[in-house]
Amino acid sequence: MSRLASNFNNASATDIWDPSTVDVIEPDDVNNWFQFSRKKYKVSRQLPNMSVLKKASDAVNNLCLKLYAKLTEDDSQESNAFFSPISISVALAMIYAGTKGNTAKEIEQLFNWDSPDIVHEMMEQLQGFILSSSGIELHLANRLWAQQGFAILEQYTNLLKSRYQVEMGEVNFQRKSEEARKAINQWVEEKTNAKIKDMLDSGAVRPDTKVVLVNAVYFKGLWEEEFSKEHSMD
Repeated sequence: MSRLASNFNNASATDIWDPSTVDVIEPDDVNNWFQFSRKKYKVSRQLPNMSVLKKASDAVNNLCLKLYAKLTEDDSQESNAFFSPISISVALAMIYAGTKGNTAKEIEQLFNWDSPDIVHEMMEQLQGFILSSSGIELHLANRLWAQQGFAILEQYTNLLKSRYQVEMGEVNFQRKSEEARKAINQWVEEKTNAKIKDMLDSGAVRPDTKVVLVNAVYFKGLWEEEFSKEHSMD
């Protein structure tokens, strides 16, 4: 688990699934997808588009390599780097939905998106297939917190709801910014099974804050190849 909040502020964790390595979709995978789709995404009973999934996987893997290179470029101590490419990608895609001009182009270049018109379909299908995986415990939650009375385009909120299952919430950043910060932190703590606490530090939101977009992920699973404890160190 880890975190990401955008104060348009940071998180989240799971491995990248590459659909190009899958030759056959097993019945259990299909059933899991249908069950998840009906419950979460309310899409028609059909298989995910593998070409769209491949594009989504490539984009997220591309971001993963860029982030890893950046995080480790000055790593003289050879410390561990832990971050969630899929969660960061989802958060950036949600931000991308509300951008245009140079900002939109910069996000497109970051991911090397060659089909920006299907970005949200890509991310929706990738989230759906990952979350339908069996043998792991994985929860992904998105929420937009807005200043009470702050007008947000209905087209934007509808897209977030339909493609990313974003919950909408209103708080009073202007007069009760500290209470708003605590409410956001409490929501994240609940969604991550108490693994992430105090995601937003004191002062992270201010009276002039208008929107906070939060992505939280909880992941629990076994290593595919476990390593020996004697080979580990603090």
